[in-house]
Amino acid sequence: MKTKYLRVSSRYLNIIDVLDIHEMLGLLHSMGFEITTDIPPPEFLKRLKGAGYLARKGQFNLYLDVNRQVMRLVSFEEAKIEGMIEELKKIEDKISSELYIDLKPYFYEFVSEYTILSKGDPIKKFNQLNNKATFISDLREIVEMPDLSLYGIRLCQGDSPDSPNWMDLQIEPQIYRSNRAYHLTIVYRNGEWEAFVEFTNNAYLLIDKIVGYLESINE
Repeated sequence: MKTKYLRVSSRYLNIIDVLDIHEMLGLLHSMGFEITTDIPPPEFLKRLKGAGYLARKGQFNLYLDVNRQVMRLVSFEEAKIEGMIEELKKIEDKISSELYIDLKPYFYEFVSEYTILSKGDPIKKFNQLNNKATFISDLREIVEMPDLSLYGIRLCQGDSPDSPNWMDLQIEPQIYRSNRAYHLTIVYRNGEWEAFVEFTNNAYLLIDKIVGYLESINE
């Protein structure tokens, strides 16, 4: 399994804009981050607004949106989820202890994208799923396309994609090597830190179970 994209983030409910870019740059520098952007110096009675990537530490790139009060750690390389979670928590703790800011989390979010090689042909695996999905037969009749087939599955948990508590998992044959690999994405949000950490720590196990089920299907 190859990780193509990995992101953990937090969004806050503070009514006023509590995150100051200049203060955050100083804090991140003290934590060993390399500042990767040039910003104008502070001005009298003004706070810098905007969003973008500010700093980098190892495989982690820090993105800050002070307008929406969103902070993210993003990796475009192979990285450990646990390491990103720990770093995000360290930053939050430093904001509290050194900047004396009481952050009010709205939700935490985990977003990831993977390429997973198959031992068989993913398209044929999903074709076999047609036998288990009775609605496919109904759709074939409705649209008058007898060879209509699944090209993937998308699973969700929660009331709405616009909810702070939501899970969205999608797996399908990877477009440019559809007979050899799966493309899998996960979006997970939760307002509780403990539940968020538990899910992210078990994300690989969840992926293994879903891919294992597909791989067990006889072509």
